[in-house]
Amino acid sequence: MAVCFSDMPGRTYDDHGLGDYQYAFGLSNDNRTYTAKPREENPALVAEFVKALPFNSGVNLSLLDAFAKAKVGKPSTYKEMFDTLPPVKLAAKPYLKGKVLILDRDTTKSEQSTSVVNITDYYITDTNRHALLASDVGSIVRVDCKRSKRVGTYSAGEGDSIPAYGSTCEVIIIDNTIPAVIAKKTFANEDMADFELVDADKSGKVNFKEYVLPKPMGETKDFIKALPNN
Repeated sequence: MAVCFSDMPGRTYDDHGLGDYQYAFGLSNDNRTYTAKPREENPALVAEFVKALPFNSGVNLSLLDAFAKAKVGKPSTYKEMFDTLPPVKLAAKPYLKGKVLILDRDTTKSEQSTSVVNITDYYITDTNRHALLASDVGSIVRVDCKRSKRVGTYSAGEGDSIPAYGSTCEVIIIDNTIPAVIAKKTFANEDMADFELVDADKSGKVNFKEYVLPKPMGETKDFIKALPNN
């Protein structure tokens, strides 16, 4: 028997938040797999079905109950989790606690953008440290990247002048077990390169009005990776 779950949303850019899982379960016999019918998306009912199967008598399925429990009520979206900041209690030495959720908002290209995405796997490769359930979250890392001040001008195409802006990423570390903001740090990129490759049409005309320097992702990643895990 196999019971599987996935934390990937149905559409790549959906913002369902933690605990929004897709479940599938099936039975295997003599190399044939059968999917129980009818399909049921309520994880609590799936859990009850699996536990009631005769050959599961005596099997510890408490983890399945935990998955089902995570779906009780409407889970907070990533944006709601990003926008909710607890009181500030800065720690002398920043740290991460337990399993981690890292959320990113990028408004460097559009100040009206409200999209928040889970990018935990970009910063932490050890999947055992990823928070998959809302009840798992020990630390929330909030990475908020924005366009900053104008730092100069690039010349392009037929004498086109393109204003260049810097970019900043503010990192906020939240100990979700307290809960409290325990650290804040801002990284900036305001150093213009000698030249930048930009898109232009066939006549050489540049098709955008401004240029924003790349986000300081390297420094941001190094900072987060260096945090001790308490």
